[in-house]
Amino acid sequence: MQLLIDARLMSQGEGTGVEVYATNVISRLISTYTTPPPTLFYNAWHTAPLPPSWVASGAPVINWHIPNKLYDLWQPPVDRRIPADIVYSPHINYLRIDHAPHVLTIHDLSFIHYPQFFPLKYCLWHQRQRIYEQAHRAAAIIANSAYTKSDIVDTLGIDPGKIHVAWPGIERSAFDPETKARLSARKQEILRAPYLLMLSTLEPRKNIPAALSAFATLRRDPRFASLNLIVAGGKRWRFSPLPQDGVIWWGGVSQAEKALLYTQAQALVFPSFFEGFGFPPLEAQSYGCPVVASDRSSLPEILAGSALLVDPWRTDRLADALEAILTDTVLRDRLITDGFANTRRFDWNTITCALSDIFASLAP
Repeated sequence: MQLLIDARLMSQGEGTGVEVYATNVISRLISTYTTPPPTLFYNAWHTAPLPPSWVASGAPVINWHIPNKLYDLWQPPVDRRIPADIVYSPHINYLRIDHAPHVLTIHDLSFIHYPQFFPLKYCLWHQRQRIYEQAHRAAAIIANSAYTKSDIVDTLGIDPGKIHVAWPGIERSAFDPETKARLSARKQEILRAPYLLMLSTLEPRKNIPAALSAFATLRRDPRFASLNLIVAGGKRWRFSPLPQDGVIWWGGVSQAEKALLYTQAQALVFPSFFEGFGFPPLEAQSYGCPVVASDRSSLPEILAGSALLVDPWRTDRLADALEAILTDTVLRDRLITDGFANTRRFDWNTITCALSDIFASLAP
């Protein structure tokens, strides 16, 4: 069976949750299918380097060096020019396919439900991806959560029988105690005070203003006068960091910094309006960090009672939940224990096995 994998998502090198997903899934497919190895379709005018393990595997890489903005406007059927028995897309980047069965991962439909969370150029990009057409033509669809599967059925009108739920795993790096010593003197000083953590891309969907408002409420209590809020993550769109007492705008984070920030945080604040899955709460739990998250979309499913869930519009409830973690040691210990137990449900091999079964059922 010749597998063709659409790896164009990796060309930007942005390190988003979807790229983390694609990196882990594609790595495991390359390790699983060796005779013949998968072909990687990596077309772009400029591309970020592929992971070294992919290059070392000998998997063929096809790059036509066509700018993807142009390629999206007119595409030749990829399986007419590249041999493929099955085509797998780990994201919704539109790919024109003539005859090979297409397996597609849909992470979420936030761009349909909340177009106001995206700038115009991204709204136009999502329109060009023809999600309705792709979903209906796909031979099988992978959804990251039962919530997303239900949303695909209800919103796109897809037969639930061809949608398979497979939870992603967790990207967890070993904690390196030397990480702090490599930080700037300013950041080392910041970490000497207790802090709450919000780690996400800086964009409207993540509901950062709610975290800031809840934190401001806490800071008015003398018990929390020395508490900080670290907001870590790269800026995406429609968000400008503003100065606020006790709020530290950390910027982008490496995997080593993530481990350090999660390990030392009093709690993770994650009041996102919409998540097809949501990596940060599970990553935080894997480092023993209690979580306060939104009670919307997939988050109740993936956190399953192991975190405090609140209405993302109720900043007073968010502040109350954070106060409870900061003051109730019994609650804090329970959330840490339950969080560790919860993360054991998530393994990247789940997706590899699901995809292998699907490919076997579709192979000629």
